[in-house]
Amino acid sequence: MLSATGDWYRLIAVSLQDDHLKNRRASASRFVDRLKTMKPGSVLPFVAFALQAVGAPRAGSIEADAVLSAMLEDEPSLDRVVISETLDPAICAAIALGEFLNLSFSASKQRQNQICAALAVLSAVRLSPSHTGAYVNGRVSALTSAAETVLQLADTRRRERKETAVARFNKSLDAGETAGLIDQVKAVINGLNEEMLKDREELQALWWVFGQYSPTVQKYYKDVDRGTAGTLAGLELSKIVKSPATPGFAALAERVAGIAAGADERIPLVELLGTIERSTWAALRPEGSSKDLVEANRAVFPVLSLGIAMQIKGGKLSELPSPETVLPPARALSARELAAQIFIERSLVASAE
Repeated sequence: MLSATGDWYRLIAVSLQDDHLKNRRASASRFVDRLKTMKPGSVLPFVAFALQAVGAPRAGSIEADAVLSAMLEDEPSLDRVVISETLDPAICAAIALGEFLNLSFSASKQRQNQICAALAVLSAVRLSPSHTGAYVNGRVSALTSAAETVLQLADTRRRERKETAVARFNKSLDAGETAGLIDQVKAVINGLNEEMLKDREELQALWWVFGQYSPTVQKYYKDVDRGTAGTLAGLELSKIVKSPATPGFAALAERVAGIAAGADERIPLVELLGTIERSTWAALRPEGSSKDLVEANRAVFPVLSLGIAMQIKGGKLSELPSPETVLPPARALSARELAAQIFIERSLVASAE
């Protein structure tokens, strides 16, 4: 993504000087190193700031000062006040974000942060309206494609079927070897337990999809309103499937939500969410540290943050003032789309904490 610096800066300028691009590449590169080691929850405000480059809501961010300071290291003559009013810092952050998502999937700390960044990108942009202009759409597509690749790779690695230590254990028994036997027994048990957890998760997801029944409200999905169905599908699948939420698993949430009448019809957000039962909203809302995480990063939790705001404001979406809502109340949404979005947001909470 560092190689695409010129493409990114065409968002704000047609003709660019090589020195300018060289300085921004250097600044972005330092942020890539920073993203590798920061706490997972700290990745979220950086993603939100970076996405301002492609139209995400602009808001104050601690990341703005950090990015500006990095840019000043490479270009001391910059006017900090003037440059802060432009998209330049957000573009620099977006370049770093793209490069980070495209890194090889290696060290565990880096992997966890890549997963958080990938989930945050998809959560923030999948319900956003389409942008106009080839450059903006191209940059959004590059980020979402990189994010989906990260999540798919993470899920593939997590679900890989591995050989347990049973063969080695049996070989030791046959040879009459007793040294280290306890450690070998532990290895066998741990390996079997890992495989059992994979089986249990997949079976639970399978029965949930084909059962078409919500244990949360104890009703069949065909018997609940579409808004409630979309919310419950995303919520319940997030409890079954361990993070990360890949697009493939999100499709399961969409499938179950689609059982409700009118689930494919896109209607204004204010109308769709207005059909959600109060008990379902209560089940969806994060609590404690999860609530704090969502409130501090509303740009990457558009639906969960909305649920919290509705609770605070008395449950009337139409009365929520901007910028209380990341998604405009008039935004058209289907129950299927709502299900996939909630699944991703809940997965992001689990990954970031």
